[in-house]
Amino acid sequence: MTETAAAAQLRKEGWCVLREIIPQPQAQQLRIALYGVFGGCGIMAPACFNNVPPGPICLRTSVIKDCPGLAPYMVEPRLLEVLEAAVGRPLAVTSTTFLVHQPDEPAGPWHKGEPFDSTSAPGAGPAAHVMLYWMFSQFTEENGGLLCRPQGCEGTLTITGNVGDVAILDSRIPRAVAANPSPLMRLSVAAGYATAGVGAPPKDTTSKMPKAVYEGMPAAAKLLFHHWVQ
Repeated sequence: MTETAAAAQLRKEGWCVLREIIPQPQAQQLRIALYGVFGGCGIMAPACFNNVPPGPICLRTSVIKDCPGLAPYMVEPRLLEVLEAAVGRPLAVTSTTFLVHQPDEPAGPWHKGEPFDSTSAPGAGPAAHVMLYWMFSQFTEENGGLLCRPQGCEGTLTITGNVGDVAILDSRIPRAVAANPSPLMRLSVAAGYATAGVGAPPKDTTSKMPKAVYEGMPAAAKLLFHHWVQ
């Protein structure tokens, strides 16, 4: 799918997937770095990704400060082309959360991306906020993938993809955490993007960043995160 087609689908149906925004070698390196953030989590076993007993979801908010190597891909040109066409300019990142969905984890409730925008629907105008799901595991039918209900489509869609792909969901469409019946964990980083608008750009209350991490980011990424600096 071209960037033009992806942006059109995002505006109309509220979702799209961009393939290999992070090349495989770099995606695997980031996967290892993300795991390092959780070595002492206590919920995840420190030995490896693929042999963990069932348990609750493990997450880390503001993970960009622990894994700043993700920042260059958050301003990847193909990605920005789609986001700017669907959301507008200038953009600001509202959150970055590492999500670990354990084997045998049950499905989560259906919800929208409130409080950003729940009063309209895709096709009724530009999105005020979108959520990106960076895949650091295979997202498959077997492990549940990512569930959503696209605008104008009947039924539930299971979004699938490979390590390095990114799914983009308009915050106005329903989505849910899929059950994971597989024996392997499902790993992703959820990142919110919104238009900066007038005044202070939006962000979650947990979205904070040390100045030293911010200064090490590429110049383009700094534009997304300047309101996070502590």
